[in-house]
Amino acid sequence: MKTMNTDDEIDRHIRALESEIRSDVGLAPVEERLSSLVSALPDIVYRLDADGSIEFVSDAVRAYGYDPADLVGRSLMDLIHPQDRERADHRVNDRRTRDRATKSFEVRFVTADDSSVAFELNESTTEGGVPTLLIDAEGVYSSSDPSSKTFQYTQGVARDITRRKQIEETLRRARVELMERTATHSARISAAYATLQESLKKASMSELRYRSLVDNLPVGVSHTAIDGEIKYQNAYARAVFGYNERELSDLRVDDLYVNDQDRAQLLRALNEREVYSFECEMRRKGGRSIWVRGTTRVVRDAIDGPVEHTVSWRT
Repeated sequence: MKTMNTDDEIDRHIRALESEIRSDVGLAPVEERLSSLVSALPDIVYRLDADGSIEFVSDAVRAYGYDPADLVGRSLMDLIHPQDRERADHRVNDRRTRDRATKSFEVRFVTADDSSVAFELNESTTEGGVPTLLIDAEGVYSSSDPSSKTFQYTQGVARDITRRKQIEETLRRARVELMERTATHSARISAAYATLQESLKKASMSELRYRSLVDNLPVGVSHTAIDGEIKYQNAYARAVFGYNERELSDLRVDDLYVNDQDRAQLLRALNEREVYSFECEMRRKGGRSIWVRGTTRVVRDAIDGPVEHTVSWRT
């Protein structure tokens, strides 16, 4: 038997055997079908070597002005926006697997014509009109024991979610516009409430003095716990809704909303900000509905965080 004396000869022999095996078991046609399938995908599929250089990238990258063949051998980090490279390191070329692999990563990307493209990272925002791609990446190993010796390559998928981001931005702007318009309508209430709060802070009023003052305001003032328990409504609020204090103690603020979605929207807004202006339909005792507009503020405890919502409103 001929002796193989060099590593190159051994490598050539191994590759020849692998080629024969693929031919014997019919892998070549399978690989061709897989290649055709990947080429037809609208998502960008890529593979990186241990140095983070591109070994393969699908034809979908042409949508961003690149020829896949021209990208082979280039570092993927060269295509990342300079300001994003530090946080992108070890993410787009992630070697981790399964649950620890990169999911939903957004980072700006430079296209062939030097325009900005954004890959999705959850803590980021996207400029309107800029293409946005969603990236998942993980390492592939030759054994079930991941290590530097068994690492083969990083594989990843980038999905264009530009349309979704544009819709999200449109909705965000609509919410901002709605809030601004509502804030204009409730400016007098907000001013009265702010004046009241400042007066309370400066004078360090007791609970009894505070209740006495608030009860005489010509606006509705309510305190509700985070879970919806009605802790207090002033005289104006009790007169509008038609309930006395005892009856209110048996109700939750959810019982006063005509549409559950209005309450849910308020809670979502207060998870994101301290103050929320609203206008919604509410239910009086006996079932008749009324429209109210006002402002809700989050009251926080130094230890426990948010403890209640304070609302000032008018019909």
